[in-house]
Amino acid sequence: MGESKVRVRKIVSETRDCIFCAGLRPATTVDHQPARSLFDRREWPEGYAFPACEQCNQASKDAEHKLALLVRVKSEREDDPTRRQEFRKYLAGMRNNFPGLLKPLSANDKRKFFKSSGIQRAPGQSLAELHAVGIEARSAENLFETSIEKLLRALHWKHTGKIVHDALGVNFTWYTNAYFSVFENDEDSSFYKALPAAPRLARNSKDLSEQFFYRYGRDDAGDISAFLIAFRDSIIVTGIVTQSAEMLQEIRSVNQTGEISDER
Repeated sequence: MGESKVRVRKIVSETRDCIFCAGLRPATTVDHQPARSLFDRREWPEGYAFPACEQCNQASKDAEHKLALLVRVKSEREDDPTRRQEFRKYLAGMRNNFPGLLKPLSANDKRKFFKSSGIQRAPGQSLAELHAVGIEARSAENLFETSIEKLLRALHWKHTGKIVHDALGVNFTWYTNAYFSVFENDEDSSFYKALPAAPRLARNSKDLSEQFFYRYGRDDAGDISAFLIAFRDSIIVTGIVTQSAEMLQEIRSVNQTGEISDER
């Protein structure tokens, strides 16, 4: 048996159930989370392959392809020729397969954005100096709901050993770099920044935290976990995952009364 098949069998044997569809189907393959395409040279972190059914494995393919482009829109080390080549590759794929996902912003578009969002640009920064693109809203919502929910289910299982069995058990908010100041000013930002654990993310001793980083905390029973996730300097995600019957009931009650809407 080949080495890769041995690794797959070992990971799948950790649970007979797919961790992404709440065990509705058996695990027959492995799913890398975050997707390998999000990393330069496809050098993804060791220890982040998860048991999945074939259907769940393939379900996020398009969303992860889009996310692979978005995390590269603004990042450090732009002088890296491999990084520039990979960005061009994903940009070409986006144009062919997902036209309209990104739109370069004109000076008027940028001016309207700052006015409507209430965000201030850096002192002395002209609109011409500011390189910005807009993300098509529906596509953005769909890709984050698909890819980030899947990632949070995987990280919860990794750090608690428990599969999320309720659709309401994953709640998150995401920020593109245009809205990082909104995250910084959010009253919950100090909570997420203070989460106690920050795993080492590496492959063959090569640090990958500049591309993907997260902090997390969990309760003793493993029923609740919280995450602060950063993809390069492009996207921040805050998320809560719960198995707690009490918290799930509270979420259901809120959804039924309509007093607070689910943040996505």
